[in-house]
Amino acid sequence: MATNCGAAPRVFVERVEGSALARTKAAFAPLGDRIDECQVGGSGTVQVSVERHEGETRIAIRPGRSLRVEQRRCVLEALSTVDIDDLQSRASPSERASGFAVTLRVEW
Repeated sequence: MATNCGAAPRVFVERVEGSALARTKAAFAPLGDRIDECQVGGSGTVQVSVERHEGETRIAIRPGRSLRVEQRRCVLEALSTVDIDDLQSRASPSERASGFAVTLRVEW
């Protein structure tokens, strides 16, 4: 894996349900700058899942990456700034019926 050499972390949308891909990418794109504050030297990758069903949002860091407590909190706080309700409200009625789920990969 190539080192990101000081650039802001890159956020990739790996899977999305309940919203258009382009709209989802645009909503999560600014996270790179916010998550940059979570970096503690070196490079790395973290996978995150965000789900919203029946008015409840759940954000979780997927197993496989050990983050320090401060890093984990920082990543989760950055993700909590994304307006999931807005993403869902712009979705078609058939997309909205199934809720919202996205898997993100953040690399730095």
